[in-house]
Amino acid sequence: MSMAMRQKFLNQYKNTGIESAVLGATPHKRVSLLYDGAIRHVRLAKLATEQRNIEQKSLHTGKAMDIVSGLRASLDLEKGGELAQQLDALYDFVLRYLLAGSKDNDPENYVVVMEILQTLQDGWNAMPDTYRAMGDEELNHLRVQDNG
Repeated sequence: MSMAMRQKFLNQYKNTGIESAVLGATPHKRVSLLYDGAIRHVRLAKLATEQRNIEQKSLHTGKAMDIVSGLRASLDLEKGGELAQQLDALYDFVLRYLLAGSKDNDPENYVVVMEILQTLQDGWNAMPDTYRAMGDEELNHLRVQDNG
């Protein structure tokens, strides 16, 4: 088996493992994984900016923006109240800073974004264990009770 073929199989195996981990995770864990991914891509975009690697900077900035856009799109602005509104504004700020950092080749924009995302993740991970362990069905049941 060629080295390229081995690498392809390894990548497929790794992607399958990641997909399985995500699909089997609680909603809380899925959001935490998204924060992990966004922070990782912002860190890599910052590094690429410092190294003047435009291709990698663009790749990682785009991936971070996709993740943050997904987090933003998942907000329920009607039912989420003030917290959802504040998160929406923060995600908008993060997206604008990522775009500006990429456009201006400014690594400091990435530092600001990493700090914001890390703070959000820390807050998310401080959620009480009772809610962190809930599955999709349990959370949907709570939503129905809150709206009923």
